[in-house]
Amino acid sequence: MANITKKNIIESVSDKTGLTQVDTRIVVETFLEAISKSLQTGKNIEIRGFGRFKLKPRKARQVRNPRTGEVVNIEAGMLGDLLDDYERVEGAREEVRLVGGVIRLSAHVLRVDKNQLPSQLCGRLLDNKARPIGVLLQSASKYTHHPWLRPLTASLLHTGGALVKTLNGHTHDLKRVSVTADGSVAVSAFTDGTLKVWDLKKGTELHTLSGHSDEITGVSGEIREARRTVGPLGSF
Repeated sequence: MANITKKNIIESVSDKTGLTQVDTRIVVETFLEAISKSLQTGKNIEIRGFGRFKLKPRKARQVRNPRTGEVVNIEAGMLGDLLDDYERVEGAREEVRLVGGVIRLSAHVLRVDKNQLPSQLCGRLLDNKARPIGVLLQSASKYTHHPWLRPLTASLLHTGGALVKTLNGHTHDLKRVSVTADGSVAVSAFTDGTLKVWDLKKGTELHTLSGHSDEITGVSGEIREARRTVGPLGSF
């Protein structure tokens, strides 16, 4: 069964009401925007005789990338879903890949406060002249549900550079970092004698290992048997 798109709805409503497609588009988009804004504020929507709408974050899960066949671990919550969507898009336009890169680069901020997405988009994309990006930024600039800083220039780091993602959770000075051969896991050592194990694909912390009596001056890691995801570290 074919999916019904917004364009299909506009054409159908226009035919039945006699409104122009331009006027019908305004009505439909206003309706959808009202639903979207209500859901963003945490409200559920019930339209008698039509249906109910509510946000339902999915649990952590594994999916298979259709392009590579690789099994990917998706973190719980809507940010994980969003990153998954961008990861799985096949034949994506350059603008789509660019926005996906911005989401990945901003993930450490959005995990703390998702309302900073407009700020992250503007701060990383304002100097991009592509029309789809301009439309996206124009829409983002209208976000008024929560306070956010609106950059006037593309002052944040862009995608495609040396920085891929930021790992949050450091509370003391970092001494050493070791990355496994397949690039999937990193182990970091801190001056307080703790080790942290990181999933580099998701940018999330897996474990904190404590108990050392002094600061750690060296670290190396080896992944042994992995249960389809990241397994225990075999040696340090």
